[in-house]
Amino acid sequence: MTKICEAKNCKEAATHKAPKSRTLKSYWNFCKKHAAEYNQNWNFYEGMTAAEIEKDWQQRTFGCELEEGAKRNYKDIINDILSGKTVDYRPNPNFPKDICKAFETLGIAPARDEKLIKKAYLILAKKHHPDSAESKDTEKFKQISEAFANIQKFLKA
Repeated sequence: MTKICEAKNCKEAATHKAPKSRTLKSYWNFCKKHAAEYNQNWNFYEGMTAAEIEKDWQQRTFGCELEEGAKRNYKDIINDILSGKTVDYRPNPNFPKDICKAFETLGIAPARDEKLIKKAYLILAKKHHPDSAESKDTEKFKQISEAFANIQKFLKA
């Protein structure tokens, strides 16, 4: 049976869905014309502060909220995706908090791209290695190494 558009006084077939709220769990059924009108006027982030919008975007994009010191420039992330440097930047909501922290330590967004993870690790390990001329911070090197090991263990599990 064909559903009828839920717009007032419309008798067209309901061929398009439109979300009723940000939860995206329930939808209106509209004809193409009314779905377009609804979507043009609907603001997903209406009523949210800039900080709430940022937090939501990070959660949906990276699977966790990134701490201030570990955020990557979003332009760099988009460039990585477009240039094919990353394999998997899809949200990973199943990443535990400690794994998200490990990604933050490496300065990259949570992803399953082992090449990207290894590259980030090698760059930081070289920079912070105790024998390096750049750094004598053994604690930072230890944190980087532990983060890398924890991510590897998680991805192989």
